[in-house]
Amino acid sequence: AMPQAAAVQATGAIAGLVQAADTHIPIPDARVLITGPGVRETTTADGSGRFTFTSLAPGAYRITIEKETFAYDVLGAPGVLVKADATANVTFNLQRAGIIVGDVRDDRGNPRSGVPVTAIRKIPGGTTTQPGTQRTTNDLGEFRLDGLLEGEYVVLASPPPGGVRSVALMPTYYPATTDQKAANTVLVRAGETVGAVFITMASAPVFEVTGVVVDEQGQPLPRVEKLLLRMIGEIEVG
Repeated sequence: AMPQAAAVQATGAIAGLVQAADTHIPIPDARVLITGPGVRETTTADGSGRFTFTSLAPGAYRITIEKETFAYDVLGAPGVLVKADATANVTFNLQRAGIIVGDVRDDRGNPRSGVPVTAIRKIPGGTTTQPGTQRTTNDLGEFRLDGLLEGEYVVLASPPPGGVRSVALMPTYYPATTDQKAANTVLVRAGETVGAVFITMASAPVFEVTGVVVDEQGQPLPRVEKLLLRMIGEIEVG
């Protein structure tokens, strides 16, 4: 006897519309990414801001949308529930993106290139960092953080990658503090650019401590004969 064919699983679909939050005018050519049960696909919205995903297994899916000059709340976006033999119709309202521009210098006033700068958004109960909100300073120490949602931000300049010498740059919040609670807040409104965010990075001396690792009898341990520690800030040696 021929084996019985397995039943084909019923699937569903998502039909979406991407539009501007302030005018409700469709946004054409937005890049749309869907992730869900065994699925990771991308498509592009048409000239009317519409897109579709078909043949989706029932379950919860997450949509991510990218479009120049607009901001999308990746972390706060709700999931889309797909049911068998049904189409989920969803509308995504994108804010016009805010921008923060400024530059980073060290405590001697020298521009610092290659410094990662991150916009950290304040939310009730804490802070959050949206994906894609970190940029690196250019050769003049300048940075431009775009694609930002409306809200309050603190801006962090992090030490660039690479070795340290006698003095190391410290993670510094705008304008010149290593304490996030003491940082100035930058207010970003939809579609606006905030300029003149100048960060002066703090620095600290670097100490090098060398030693030997020994066992209970005072003999050097095999394969671990030397210990090298590099410490930033103040140290005490007893």
